[in-house]
Amino acid sequence: MMEAAHEDAARESAIEAALSSYLVYIHYAGPVAAHFDATPDDAYEQRTIPAEWIGRRKPEDFFLATVSGDSMYPQFHDGDDILCLRCSDMGASGRIGIMLLGGDEATVKRIEYKPGEDWIDLIPINPEFKPRRIEGVDLEQCRVVGRVIKVIRTVDLI
Repeated sequence: MMEAAHEDAARESAIEAALSSYLVYIHYAGPVAAHFDATPDDAYEQRTIPAEWIGRRKPEDFFLATVSGDSMYPQFHDGDDILCLRCSDMGASGRIGIMLLGGDEATVKRIEYKPGEDWIDLIPINPEFKPRRIEGVDLEQCRVVGRVIKVIRTVDLI
């Protein structure tokens, strides 16, 4: 009987070791608005994703968030999880990223700008929503926190 329990424990340990080479823990940041005037959730938890999704980077370079709202539809749906690369600069105008506005509002949008100019445009994909230009002193209260890398969507319940 002891031998069987020991074998089960060894088997479970081997399975956990194998899975750990395929899965990584990522910070889950909570919901992020696909509209304006929403506040981010301060919840902090860890979630697992396939290690291949982050390539050769460290898990700490990424975070997960959940899309809330319809302004980025049809590319992003309400409830989609998004894998984001932590960054403070989009690297190129037109990429989709997460922007913190005034410290308590977070949004996911296409971020457009011209280097050296004193403005950015936050562009929704859904034409029912209007773009928002942030300029001047308001721009000082904003910062990019991530660039969307992958959409994770469940299309049906198990």
